[in-house]
Amino acid sequence: MKTDTDPNSWFIESYDNGVITVKHDGSTYNAKCDTSKSFNNAASITDPNNVIEFSTCSLAIELVGHGVQPFEGKQRDSNGRIVMMWSVGSILALRSWKDERMPWREDTFVITSVKKTS
Repeated sequence: MKTDTDPNSWFIESYDNGVITVKHDGSTYNAKCDTSKSFNNAASITDPNNVIEFSTCSLAIELVGHGVQPFEGKQRDSNGRIVMMWSVGSILALRSWKDERMPWREDTFVITSVKKTS
């Protein structure tokens, strides 16, 4: 995983009861869990048989204190996974996947605040 010193990384500072705090590009984001899903790598991710929903965005728990690469990242972590984070509008997303044969997981959060830190 990338570190807090990588200027392109999203540093996951904390996660508490569905609320994530992340630093990126001179800003601190607070966001609340919206959805968490696991997608089977099937022809259609719109088929409900290929999508599992979770009640919590727990993917972030093991990433607290670590930097996560941006959406374009292709670097694998020590477990062989590609973990990436990005934001679009009011959504912050975190995705983890290993390869084309394995399901991938995506947690989405609704951004509740953004503060400039530098």
